[in-house]
Amino acid sequence: MRLDHIEYLRGSDVDNVDDDASFAMKLTAKQIQVLKTRPHQSELAKYREEWVQRRVEAQVRAGGKAPETIVYNDVVHCLFKAQPDRQRIAKMMPMDDYLSYQDMLCVVESLLAYCTKDYDVFYHPGEEPVNGRCPVENCNLTR
Repeated sequence: MRLDHIEYLRGSDVDNVDDDASFAMKLTAKQIQVLKTRPHQSELAKYREEWVQRRVEAQVRAGGKAPETIVYNDVVHCLFKAQPDRQRIAKMMPMDDYLSYQDMLCVVESLLAYCTKDYDVFYHPGEEPVNGRCPVENCNLTR
């Protein structure tokens, strides 16, 4: 009976060692993950504080008014270059005052051009197809 009890204890010790090693490995992996993300989190927190500080300073300089500049990202700038109708519409949208009749006509024309123009292929200004045909004289190529 004593021998069976010793064998049982040895088996449970092996299981305990395996459990302890597994727990230690999981704990170490978790600690490594925390150490990896901690610098990122601290940098992000620092950036947020600086960003808020810059915004507060900008508002103080502007006397509490929102800045008049509209910030666009690079994609919008590229679209404005490729789609001038879009840029004209975007310029007219944030206006606080009433638009004149001519300005409204310009916006409607830009909207019509923007909605009806085919943007599958971009052309340089003045090189767009005319009535679905090549703009060069005596050219028989169609789209």
